[in-house]
This record gives sequence, structure tokens and C-alpha cells, in this order.
Amino acid sequence: MNGWPNLERLRFMEDIKTDDTGHITRSDSKPPMERHILRIYLVGLDSLEGFTHIVPNLEGLSLRMAKEPDLFLPHLHKWKSTLRRLTLQLTTPDNEWEAMMTGLCVFEKLHKLVIRGNFPLKFLKLSELPDTLEKLTLNIRSIDLPILFEVLGQKLPHSIQTVDFYVYYQHPVDVEYRDRELRRDLRAFCQKRYWKHNVFDWERQQICIS
Repeated sequence: MNGWPNLERLRFMEDIKTDDTGHITRSDSKPPMERHILRIYLVGLDSLEGFTHIVPNLEGLSLRMAKEPDLFLPHLHKWKSTLRRLTLQLTTPDNEWEAMMTGLCVFEKLHKLVIRGNFPLKFLKLSELPDTLEKLTLNIRSIDLPILFEVLGQKLPHSIQTVDFYVYYQHPVDVEYRDRELRRDLRAFCQKRYWKHNVFDWERQQICIS
């Protein structure tokens, strides 16, 4: 990696090489990446340990895993003072999402958070998110729509400027009718709070707080 001084992005798919003991091979020498790296994409890995060592100053992470949070949360926190953008697409059981969301509060400079996949909206505690967060993007399951306004009505971090969300309907036949209702209700919800409501297409909508 020292041979690529202008490297800005890395993408790793599946497992990485380990030594004979099953542990990631690492060196006791000074980490090679002293400057900020813009982004790393990690898909299907078993651990983050090696990456927190070789890229200690990471700014952006896209994480796609099907593992329990306990396997990567301790390593994720090692970037708590540098990470600015975090994208999570996790195949995580509902009962483990609460620990995942609680773990996000440690980040000191997080500006953008994207949560994709099978995310249960009830575990989103807006007041517990980092107070540096400016943009939040969510994938919302249609079964969670009944609690959407309750969640959006929570106390927001003062830094939040926009909330983007995509709704995935389980039954396509209901999309047109339910989406029309959702837009109407969201418009009224935002007007009461002097927020701006934007509709980009039938999937994506946005709330501008400031």
C-alpha cells in the first residue's frame, strides 16, 4: 500500500488472507496509511481487525455483512475519531439491531449515515445518534410505516439537515395507493414543523430540516 500514495478507495469482496492460526496477518511496524483514505467497501468479510490496522484514518466505510454485530463492532469503534460516512447493509436479526444502533453513538465526526437492508425502524433512536450527523438515509420496510411518524417526531440531533428514505412494499399491488397516502401524510407532517418535503420518485422521498 505504500506504493500507492494517491490511493483513495478500496473494495474487498469475501474473505481476506489469514495466517495458519486463522488470524489476520499483521505487523508491529508503523501503520502504512497515515493520511485520510476516502472510502473502503467491505463485502462478506468475517472481521475488520486487519483494516483498522492498515487504514487507521478511515473517512468512509461501506459495510455489507451477514455476521453478528459483536464480530465487527469492537473494530468499527477504532475509527470513532475519523469516520465521516458510514453505510450499513447487514443481514442482522431484529434482536441484534439494538446493539448495532447503540454502538453508533461513539462516532465523533460522523456526517452521513446510510442504513440499507432489513432494518427494523423501531430501533432508530434519533436522539442517540452522533450530534455531528447531517444526513440520514434509510430503507424502510412497508410493515414499519405505522411507526414512521412516531420515529421522525423524535428529538433530532441539532446538526441534521436532511433525511432521505426509500420505502419497500411487500405487495406491489398496494404501492400506488399506499405511496399516495404516504406523500399526503408526510406533506402535512412537514408543514406543521416548517420542514420541506421533496419527492424524487415513487421510491425515494426526502425531508429537509434546515
